Amino acid sequence: MTEKCWIDTQAMMSIMAKAKEKYPLETGGVLIGYHKGQDVIITDIIGPGHGAIHEQFYFEGDTDWQKIKMDEIYDATDGRLRYLGDWHSHPDGPINASPLDLEAMKIVRDAPEALTPEPLMLIIGGDFSKIWFEVWELADSNLRSLPIKEFQFDRECLNA
Repeated sequence: MTEKCWIDTQAMMSIMAKAKEKYPLETGGVLIGYHKGQDVIITDIIGPGHGAIHEQFYFEGDTDWQKIKMDEIYDATDGRLRYLGDWHSHPDGPINASPLDLEAMKIVRDAPEALTPEPLMLIIGGDFSKIWFEVWELADSNLRSLPIKEFQFDRECLNA
């Protein structure tokens, strides 16, 4: 079971910028990184893609475009960085995972090609005068919140 979620500062800033750009509509994307011991480390994010659907209470990413981007990162890092889950915004809303969010996580968990038995869902909420983040993990069919720690990811560590 995961103890903490570490997220790169640049990835966090990118999420905030993409959410602010689409506000008051939902937006989202993909979380990329790796597991280390009992922690999960988010190093990168992939945005929504040009074909994404953004609505006030709904978001659907351009999954074909996102898959191409995920494959590029996976290949460039010899599989060390991979898909961990998804992120999306709840403009002016709570950062709780909705029933639709939970269903999306179950689909990821049950998809063998995702290689993600305990998917994450990062939700950003607020109106940008104040914002909140929450990272949810689906483990053993239970949804739980993870403590978030921010850090500066050093890509050189992948070559060590």
